[in-house]
Amino acid sequence: MDSKISEFILKLEELPIFLNVLYLKANEWFYIYPYLIEENTFSVTLEKKVTITRLINKLRYQDIITEKQLSDFPNIVPKFEVLRGILIASGFLKMKNWSTILEELGKIKKTNPLKGERQTFIGLDTNCFIDRIYSVLEHSYKKDISDFYFVLSRIIRNELMSMKTISGNQLNDLRDRYTENHEIIQEFWNGDTLYTRTRHLGLVECNKFRKQSKYLINDGLDINKSREMDYQIIEDFRNQILKQGYNLLLLSSDKQFADQARQPGINSIYLERLPLKDMPRQFSGTWPMLCDFLYLNSVYFGAIHLICNKHKIKMFGIWRGKQATEWDSESVKIWVGSEDLSNLLDQQLTLVRT
Repeated sequence: MDSKISEFILKLEELPIFLNVLYLKANEWFYIYPYLIEENTFSVTLEKKVTITRLINKLRYQDIITEKQLSDFPNIVPKFEVLRGILIASGFLKMKNWSTILEELGKIKKTNPLKGERQTFIGLDTNCFIDRIYSVLEHSYKKDISDFYFVLSRIIRNELMSMKTISGNQLNDLRDRYTENHEIIQEFWNGDTLYTRTRHLGLVECNKFRKQSKYLINDGLDINKSREMDYQIIEDFRNQILKQGYNLLLLSSDKQFADQARQPGINSIYLERLPLKDMPRQFSGTWPMLCDFLYLNSVYFGAIHLICNKHKIKMFGIWRGKQATEWDSESVKIWVGSEDLSNLLDQQLTLVRT
């Protein structure tokens, strides 16, 4: 790292401070430029309402993958579909049938157990945690999501704890091929695969869910590794809820899982993603949603560049020595080359942290 560059590690809750400092320095817009892809994927305009514009389509993205021979690194470089996933997980793009989910929540809210009506618990599958559906509900539901009762399968939590690292050979090949970004590639050394990064995101979401919600979990469950995990998850949900006289609203972004789970007492809804061809080019949302969006981009791509009029900021979601506590706080590491910007950011962070 250049001696003139200042380094900061920011928690997700501190990212608004960084964005405000950027905005104050007359940089009300910037591009998001993921490393390895090496092309602007989004532009961001900082106003009272954030505006995000998608600058790349699937065909161009795939051309880049081919030109740079990035298909040799499927465990490191995201596919185009990840851009849609990031927009969903940050709340800028809703699932195709999102209104159905909100309607079901409204029905549950009106349930009156004192009149003999069965209480409904809500369950989320593994992919829902990776897509941060609980956090998106917190942002978008008009009432307090913590008023609902949830159920968690310990099998899902175990699945989210499954981790894989990038092989040394792959990292050597990547470093040899991209010598112009040597300092960026170095941060991937002994890093996490895409599979592991998604599991990290899901596990942090699961932990957040456990801290903030009222939920049931069967800690005494025996997991049989020789049986299909989806079947065991469904059985776990069913045994925890139906045997106690409750109903279950089960949300899943896996159609097969949702279909398999549907039975009396279980209202299983498949969260349907908007087809890539129908994905809009422009999105609007809040500053907190933008913080989530930047964090998710940095994790999925490992590192991104924020390019604006006066400044270039490197933002890492993965770096050597990243601690479990930094995953839990959804932290990023940033390199700031502008002394003016870094001084103001340092001042603002000092005020908040003291």
